[in-house]
Amino acid sequence: MKKNKSIIISIIIVALIIILVGGATYAYWQWQSTNEQQTNISVTIPGQGSITMTIDGGGNITTKKLAPAQCTNDTYAIQRKVKVTASNNTGTAMTGTIGLTVAALTPAHGSLDAANKEYIRYALVSTTQSEYEAATFTKSADACATGAVTSGNFSTFSASSTITLANNIAIAGTGTTNAYYELYLWIDKDYPGVTTVGTTVTDPLQDLTINLTWTGSMTNQT
Repeated sequence: MKKNKSIIISIIIVALIIILVGGATYAYWQWQSTNEQQTNISVTIPGQGSITMTIDGGGNITTKKLAPAQCTNDTYAIQRKVKVTASNNTGTAMTGTIGLTVAALTPAHGSLDAANKEYIRYALVSTTQSEYEAATFTKSADACATGAVTSGNFSTFSASSTITLANNIAIAGTGTTNAYYELYLWIDKDYPGVTTVGTTVTDPLQDLTINLTWTGSMTNQT
């Protein structure tokens, strides 16, 4: 009888560090990222072979100013291209999972609750290699909702929470598997708070600090 095994390989990921800090009286948030945007893990499974998995968060990003807008607004929404690559020679298919862990979610003014955090949105959209390699983002606003692999808001998330973006990435038992995505983070355009960039900072979503890091795993359950 074949023994059931579950191999879970956790990834400590520095592929993407999102630190959002608002300008004093200028905009909602600013995005700052570290220089290192890619993490590669390599694991050898005794008697089976080895597997590596890389999450490429898209390289450095210039400062972005975030304010209520459509997810496709390239000025006031955060947009990142993401490539997941797995090389597997174990002969056993695996499933990959990627997500974002909330290291910090701290307002400088007022307090955050489910009502205002609901307007902080995210979406992961599947894309093709050619779209991933293109200079621009090709998705429509509808893709951030009905066309997304996963989408949602921050209403139930706080520090130490993990947002699962994709949990069924199929990794072949031999060879290299690539998966391509576009990640969007934005404040909903219908947010009822202080929505004018340049006004005095009084709203909880202004001057807000968010720190997010990539997380992921590969699982073999044969």
